[in-house]
Amino acid sequence: MISGFAKAAFVFNNKDYEKKAIDAAQFVKKYLYNPINKRLLRSCYSNEDSITQLEHPIEGFQTDYAFMIRGLLDLYECTFDQEWLVWAVDLQKMQDHLFWDHGYAGYFSTVSNPHNIFRMKEDQDGAEPSGNSVAASNLIRLSMMLDCDEMKTKAGELFSSFTGRLTEIPTALPEMVSALMMYHDSPVQVVITGNVDNPETLELISVLRKGLVPGLVLMTTGDQDSFLCHMNGAVKKMKPQGGRQAAYVCRGHTCTLPITSPADLATQLNV
Repeated sequence: MISGFAKAAFVFNNKDYEKKAIDAAQFVKKYLYNPINKRLLRSCYSNEDSITQLEHPIEGFQTDYAFMIRGLLDLYECTFDQEWLVWAVDLQKMQDHLFWDHGYAGYFSTVSNPHNIFRMKEDQDGAEPSGNSVAASNLIRLSMMLDCDEMKTKAGELFSSFTGRLTEIPTALPEMVSALMMYHDSPVQVVITGNVDNPETLELISVLRKGLVPGLVLMTTGDQDSFLCHMNGAVKKMKPQGGRQAAYVCRGHTCTLPITSPADLATQLNV
């Protein structure tokens, strides 16, 4: 739901949709997240006018982490509020800690505990994509946003663990195939300088609403001491040009010269 509202909010520039996405994320953070151990909870319950938990709350499964991380990345690319990106990174680290198979790679569906006889891995995309497929896409997006080779390597290991499935029955994992294409064919990254309270930054962002850019990863630099600038040295070096906010269009490790004109950005992206 968060992803749906966030994407619709961005495409249609609809603040009502954006608020719904933010409200949903804030609800999860308030009622379905333990800030002490940084773990997600599986469910909560409405008790008259309040929200309550079981005496022993059920902790989230791997799919809960994968889909929540995706929702937060989509929400960041809608609002450009780096709070959501920070939380996505925290959840990714916890997902790796709880579910990653250090022997054969990929994510187990459940945590390791004495009560589990065996642990399974989802290997089929049905009405909803599998947790491993969504996690693969998340790792690639995060690796590009943070310029983190470790995350891209982990994505590669995940794909390798599903080699047989992807080779023999790729139609069973269409979401993972899509992520695999992103992995081998670097998507377009657009980095726009400034914050969303700057009219020039907003004008450049609006270009991205004009058409589809497959696999787009969109970021704003924010302030020079922002989380993104701290994590991604290349982004930190991207500055306004000639006193105007600028967009940088990158693919792989190659970026265009700074673009300050919305029309020129539209031409560069063919939208």
